[in-house]
Amino acid sequence: MKRFILVGLSAMILVTAATLPAAALTSRFDAAREQTMNKINERFSNAREQQMNKLNERFDKEHQNTLNKLNQRFNDSRQDVQNR
Repeated sequence: MKRFILVGLSAMILVTAATLPAAALTSRFDAAREQTMNKINERFSNAREQQMNKLNERFDKEHQNTLNKLNQRFNDSRQDVQNR
């Protein structure tokens, strides 16, 4: 019986000794992980914003070009109708 108690207490001491340093490191790892995730999110947001700005500029140019083409066609068609 004494051996079981000694084995049990020894096991508890070993488990406690093994978990305390790990518990102390957990907060450091969590903080480092959080910083890394924030950096990744920030980089993703910046890259997405830059890409959207590029696409918006291209879209605006194409939109203006299309409108200019349509305006010219509309004016030509209108002139044809008025001349009839």
